[in-house]
Amino acid sequence: MTKKVGPGSDPRRDADDGDNTGEGLRVDRVFDGPAARPSRPAATSQPAPRRAKPVTSAPTLPPRPSGEAADTELALRRQLSRLQRQLADAQRELANKDDELATEAENRLAIATTHDTLAEESRAKDQRIEELIAYQTHTQGMEKRLQEISDAADEVSRARDEEREQKVISLVRIRELESVLADAQQRWTAEREALETQHSNEMGQFELDRRAAAESAEAALAATTGRLQKAQEDQLASLRESHEKSMALLRGELEPKALEARTLAEERSRLADELAATKTEAERALAECNEAHARELAQQVEAHTAGQAAAGRLHATEVARLTAERDNLTATLEQTKQSATDREKLVDQTVTALRETQKQLQREISDAKEAIARLETDNGILDERMRTSQREAEALNQEVRDLRTSLDNTEREARENTLDRARFIAYLEEGLAMLGAIPPHETVAGQPSGSTPAPTEAFSVSFTSDGDKPADSPAD
Repeated sequence: MTKKVGPGSDPRRDADDGDNTGEGLRVDRVFDGPAARPSRPAATSQPAPRRAKPVTSAPTLPPRPSGEAADTELALRRQLSRLQRQLADAQRELANKDDELATEAENRLAIATTHDTLAEESRAKDQRIEELIAYQTHTQGMEKRLQEISDAADEVSRARDEEREQKVISLVRIRELESVLADAQQRWTAEREALETQHSNEMGQFELDRRAAAESAEAALAATTGRLQKAQEDQLASLRESHEKSMALLRGELEPKALEARTLAEERSRLADELAATKTEAERALAECNEAHARELAQQVEAHTAGQAAAGRLHATEVARLTAERDNLTATLEQTKQSATDREKLVDQTVTALRETQKQLQREISDAKEAIARLETDNGILDERMRTSQREAEALNQEVRDLRTSLDNTEREARENTLDRARFIAYLEEGLAMLGAIPPHETVAGQPSGSTPAPTEAFSVSFTSDGDKPADSPAD
């Protein structure tokens, strides 16, 4: 009997189908050895006649689903190894991320070093400002001393008014003061020019250094920010691609398992239908045998008058034959029932194993999702660290801007101090001219005696190089 193989047929299922006849279902053993033959009833007292040997088929092979379970376990082990490789790749990516963080820490250390250098320069500038403040305090002391000189000149004037006889001595004293002031003015002019030249050179060098430091800091910050953004984008793209690949792989492995489970369910229903058909056929055969036996008994009763002895022997032979056939049919039916029960149990075990495998795969999928969530959390932490680095870089930029502002303020204060010093010099010379210490012809040409001199007018007090202290004039 040939059977057509359809497009949705399974060769394993077709191999187990065979013929649906009773001869095809006769087996000599079920997996654990031959089945025990049921005992004869005790009421039968006749010796066992010759029995026809049951038609046995080839020994039944072990069920193929066990091999499929081994293949399933092998596939699961392969999947586990793939997941372990993915975990190792994720760990390598984390190690690379740690290296990038170490590099970023080194960059941060370099930025901190630059910041310390700028802070050191700022402290040097602050020290310079303190020196300027000390110089301003010293200038104020000079103003106080000059005020005292002015008071002394007033006393001299009153004494001159009171004592006309000391006019010659006062004139000699004035000439001496004029010569001393002229010498001091010359020295002061030379020293002021040297100080202005030195100050302009220092300010130019400071401006160049400040611009170079600001440009290098801005370039380093821009390069660091660009590198971090590029590394973060590359890492996000790689993580997204690996996640999509792993999800596609898991879908491709779960769909064949679901199809196999549906196929096993269909095979189970088919086996149940075959078992019901076998039971029906066995009952029909038994009924036919009983009917045939009854007919033969009726014929034997009718032919009893022809020969009781021959009829008795024939009847005994026929009864023995029918009993043997019935026993054979009963044994075959029991074996068929046992085989169907074993196959049903095997199908149940296979379905249970597939369900357990599906649950395990679901657990692995959930673990993979948790690992992906952890990676996303780590990615968020790295993003937060990068934003913190950017904020710190912005803070450093703000500090650089504050330093620039403070330097500009310092320069402006220095210029204001220079202007105040020039005004004070002009005011001092004007006071000396008003007191008569300086002749009117020595004032600046084109300016009245009461006007404020220009900031470039010569200062008439000399300074020493060690402490910037004013030299004592004869007027003191």
